[in-house]
Parts: sequence; C-alpha cells; structure tokens
Amino acid sequence: MPIKPLHVKLGLARQFLCALQKLPNGIKTINQHVKQILYFLSDLKLLNGVVNGPELRLLFKSTTLADSFSIDQKDAWLAFKDVCTNFLIIRTSYNGTYIQKMMKAFKKMGCVLSPKMHYF
Repeated sequence: MPIKPLHVKLGLARQFLCALQKLPNGIKTINQHVKQILYFLSDLKLLNGVVNGPELRLLFKSTTLADSFSIDQKDAWLAFKDVCTNFLIIRTSYNGTYIQKMMKAFKKMGCVLSPKMHYF
C-alpha cells in the first residue's frame, strides 16, 4: 500500500520541529516565531512537533520564520518546502533530487529519517 503524501509531510514536519527543539542556539527566537504563527497550539504539541495540514500551510506561508533560522536550518526548511510543494503534490515527473537534497539537509540538523524516504 503506498504511503499517502499527507502522512509523509506530517512525519517530516514532526522530525523537523523536534530537531529544532534539540538545538541549543537561538531556539527561543525560533520557538517564539512558531508560537506566534501557531498561537492556538499548546506548548506540548509544539514540543512534540504535532501539526496538521492547515497548520503546516500556515508555517509555509510565513516569511519571518525562515529568516530566524541558521544556515543549516534554513537549508533544511527550504528543502522540506520544496519536497512538500513540488514533489509530493505534482507527481507527473519524478525528480529524486528533491528528496536527496532534503535528506542531506535534515541529516545536518540531526533528524532521523525513516528508510522509507530512500525509496519514496
């Protein structure tokens, strides 16, 4: 049974948000930006990276969030956005560079990705 694209997006978003919680530098400013965008979520949900589709779209629309990231975090965020918008929605032409770029950026951040992503 194929994996649904929304499940993949939410799993990757959870990995990214949890990796942001583990980083020591500048985490308060990033958390403040995320909390301003998702003000209706509890702190526990943000700590565990639990978001749904509309909340993820709110994060994608934010321009101030990407400015608060470091270089590695920004690379991972932009690669994640590329995968969600270009690869998972438009599947007419497969381009594995989106996935490989995102996996390298997530690995720099310390995210643990499922082996399923290698074959997606």
